[in-house]
Amino acid sequence: MNTRILHCGDNLQNYNLCIEKAVVGFTNLSPSVGDLIYLAVKVNGISYIGARGIIGTSTNLKPWPNSQNYKFTFTLSNIEYCKPFNISGLAQFGGSYWAAKYLQSSKAIKDEPAVAFLNDQFINNHSEILIKF
Repeated sequence: MNTRILHCGDNLQNYNLCIEKAVVGFTNLSPSVGDLIYLAVKVNGISYIGARGIIGTSTNLKPWPNSQNYKFTFTLSNIEYCKPFNISGLAQFGGSYWAAKYLQSSKAIKDEPAVAFLNDQFINNHSEILIKF
C-alpha cells in the first residue's frame, strides 16, 4: 500500500464530488487498489487536506463536470474526515519543490517522515463529519 495525495486544484466542486460520491479520478494510471489517498483542494491560495480513503476497484462513475479529463476512476472506501489542515508543512521534507514531489500526478510518497506528517496531522484534526469550506 502506498500513500498518495489527490489534489483537486482550486476546484472545490470536484473535491466535494469525490467525497460525496466516494470516487476518485486520475489522468494517468498511477494509483493502485489499496493505496491510501488524501484528498486536497486549494482555498484562498492555500492547499488543505480534509479527507482520506482507500482506493478501491475501477469504476465507470465520473460525476465531475469535466469528467473527460479523468481516464481512470476508482471507488473510494473507508472515507475519514478531518478539520482541513494546511499541507505546506510538507516543505520540511520535500524542500522548495515539495508540491511537485508530493502532489504532481498523485505520485506515491516515498519519504516516511512526510507520510508520518500527513497521518499525524490527520489524526490530530480528526472529525466524525465532513467539514465543508
